[in-house]
Amino acid sequence: MASKKFDRFYDDLNKLEQLEDRLSNNLNQKNLAIKAGEPTGKYEYLIQSSVDSLRDDLSKIQRLAFVYQNEPHQHPDLTQKERQKRVQKIEELEQRIPQLLAQAKQSSNADNISGKQRGYNQYDDEERNYNRDEEGEFEDTKAMDERQLITKNKKIMNDQDRQLDEIQGIVSSIKYENQNMQDELGHQNVILSKIDGDIERNFQRMVKVDNKLKKLIASSNHWCIWIIIIIEIVILILVNI
Repeated sequence: MASKKFDRFYDDLNKLEQLEDRLSNNLNQKNLAIKAGEPTGKYEYLIQSSVDSLRDDLSKIQRLAFVYQNEPHQHPDLTQKERQKRVQKIEELEQRIPQLLAQAKQSSNADNISGKQRGYNQYDDEERNYNRDEEGEFEDTKAMDERQLITKNKKIMNDQDRQLDEIQGIVSSIKYENQNMQDELGHQNVILSKIDGDIERNFQRMVKVDNKLKKLIASSNHWCIWIIIIIEIVILILVNI
């Protein structure tokens, strides 16, 4: 009975499916941002966060599938039909999630290539920005007309927007991880409350048994007392199985 009370399979399954949907959505949003020429930094961090969580949670639920198939005695409260149903759901996840993770990896590899090139270009720009001529004008702007200066300023603003977008992605990722932690703590609090309730009920039962034994000791011979004690112990053991 205890294992049935704390069965988290469908909670964990639901969490995995939510992570799957979130990763798929972030990949789609990132692709749309790329097509629109918009920054993708926040999606990159959200994607990486979802990938890490998916890998960890999928590994845990895969181990559970192994237990359902090879060690069913660990879950005596589950019928064979229910175990097979759960294994099937896990196998469906095993077919979908690796494909999604492969898409995320491919997207990340493309980011690394473009990111390196962007870094090189930015380094070159910064080097030019720090070099001044004898009149104090920056090397990369002295030959520019007004339109070119405006274009350069727009590029600088776009770079700043991209950096802010990446910071937003980091903040969103931290917020998501914090929400996961809160959900887990909430679930653990529920389990602890149930355990506390079980302890209290068992304590009340022990008090009743103790009171009965005291009455029997006062009114029975030793053989009867020992027989009754053994019967009461067996009853307590059966109740808590």
